Amino acid sequence: MKDMMEVAEGDAFIHSGTAMEGFADAVIDAVKKEDVEIVNATENIDFISGQEESHSEEEEGHEGESEEEHAEHSEEGLDIDPHVWLDPNRSIRLAENIKNAFVKINPENKETFETNFKLLEKELDMLDEEFKHMVANANSDTFLVSHSAYGYWTDAYGLKQIGISGLSPTDEPSQGEIIEIISLVKEQKLAYIYFKPNLTNKAANAVQTETGSKTVTLNNLESITPENIKNNEDYFTIMQENIKALAKGLQ
Repeated sequence: MKDMMEVAEGDAFIHSGTAMEGFADAVIDAVKKEDVEIVNATENIDFISGQEESHSEEEEGHEGESEEEHAEHSEEGLDIDPHVWLDPNRSIRLAENIKNAFVKINPENKETFETNFKLLEKELDMLDEEFKHMVANANSDTFLVSHSAYGYWTDAYGLKQIGISGLSPTDEPSQGEIIEIISLVKEQKLAYIYFKPNLTNKAANAVQTETGSKTVTLNNLESITPENIKNNEDYFTIMQENIKALAKGLQ
């Protein structure tokens, strides 16, 4: 209740426009009579499918759809991948949507908002170049992850993730799928398995045990922890650590 009151007293409610925030619709409904700007940060951003690329050609045909178009196909089981922020280029569009909302709410400070956005855009462009440089110098394009949250790197940089669990960490694979993954890891000689910080995964642990893969951390930035804040870690420092971790596994 306290959080809802704080939102109602604010100038804007910014949400990701994805299923990651199950509370967003309730908040929007609760403040619709208040003077609160509702900002969908992913407006006009192309999502990719939440399904594995190899699952079907039909899923590939829906890549690039808007959130609303994806919703129309929800009965077909085609969910969007919400991790758009992992792509620096899409993050520029995210930031621009938020900047435009700020300008609308507070037009007298437009120049400040525009200046800050340009600085952020430059940093995101540099991050994109770091990714491209890492990929260009890698010996492999395939990485093994416990949780299939990195599809936007596939879309943006041509990398291939082998996900042990699905888009949700709770999507456990069948025994047959685990056997297939173990075989694929051995065939491709993948030496590392990437885990999300502080997240255990029984299926991924089983694959690690059978293949002897070493563990490395990848952060999908679904949240920033108090520890991250304490250590002055932000989006850019965490993403640069992700690049270093990927470079290790792709050599």
